[in-house]
Amino acid sequence: AVTLRMEQREDRLCFVVSDTGSGIAPDELEHVFDRYYQGTQPRNSFQGGTGIGLALARELALLMGGEIHVHSTPGRGSTFTLYLPFLVTEQPVQVGKQADALDGEEQADSTAMEVTAFSEKVDELSIGRGTVLVVEDHPDMQDFIYGLLAPHWHVLKAKHGKAAMAVLEAEEVDLVVSDVMMPEMDGYELLRLVKADERFKHLPFVMLTALSDEEHLIQALTLGVDDYLSKPFSPRELFARVDNLLLRTHERKRWLQSEEAIEEEVPEENGTVLIADTAEIKKSEKEWIDKLVSLVRTKIEDPDFLVNSLPEKFHLSRRQFQRKVKAITGLTPREFVQEIALTEARKLLEECVYQNPTAVAYSIGMNNVTYFSKVYEARFGKHPREYFE
Repeated sequence: AVTLRMEQREDRLCFVVSDTGSGIAPDELEHVFDRYYQGTQPRNSFQGGTGIGLALARELALLMGGEIHVHSTPGRGSTFTLYLPFLVTEQPVQVGKQADALDGEEQADSTAMEVTAFSEKVDELSIGRGTVLVVEDHPDMQDFIYGLLAPHWHVLKAKHGKAAMAVLEAEEVDLVVSDVMMPEMDGYELLRLVKADERFKHLPFVMLTALSDEEHLIQALTLGVDDYLSKPFSPRELFARVDNLLLRTHERKRWLQSEEAIEEEVPEENGTVLIADTAEIKKSEKEWIDKLVSLVRTKIEDPDFLVNSLPEKFHLSRRQFQRKVKAITGLTPREFVQEIALTEARKLLEECVYQNPTAVAYSIGMNNVTYFSKVYEARFGKHPREYFE
């Protein structure tokens, strides 16, 4: 049985939710507000983890100047108590009237308002270019992501990694957006299988996760994730990530399909013509790109660093260097160096290394802070100053 009561205690509203369930063990009580905490009591293992709800409840309570507490007795049940500041207004708030005005269809429209407003401002979306596979076990979240992307791209859905692999076998997919915590097969295992399969390893992979600590991010990056997005996320962030990856993939395919990119003619002594061994290039391209990334990172803080100085480091002409970078990444050398810089900036912003966007911009060699903010928001769908709000 679950009971709810509400009362006013001086200048605070008090909400008390009690149940007569199995209760929570004393050594686990302090963890119930942790995101995705998994209980260690064998007899309660079927109940799963705490998910994200209680963590968000505590964060929202604190944001509103309130607090939330839990008391539990094993075998007798639990009680959650929420305190919020109580403000008396002269005019009553018409909550009921507003709620009645929103029927199901209007609620769906209001959910999409932010997406619509964002997409109307963006004139370079890769609309219609490709198919996105959304892998998410939570029906509401799956429908939410589908609603964001479906008006602009062809979207397929799968409820876990195992179902996603079946979709990849049957359909032509250009990008994968996947949750991490799922039954049957989680996001990490799906990512590992995708990147290990010659047919799918080229697919851009975006991971959605509430597990934003460094250990889980490193695990995803080690497996080859192309981008990650921490929950909760804004629609414009997801839009920006998907659009950039699809656009890059589209450009790379278009360049590789051109006659100039496909046929690398090498004259032999007898006058015959050889075609470059593309399979051999693919085996070595990751090592080559890793070397390029490492070199750029050592120079990234230097505002006088020139992209034109890179070809000689690899004993290539400027044209050969440009062709190789474009073939592997779909970006020009200048765009690729900027991608490395912005990725480094993202890491600095997420880890709160500096106190303002200006310091971050200078740390990656961009002295024009306005330009840095503009290109960062276009790439990641989030303005640098939002990290400090």
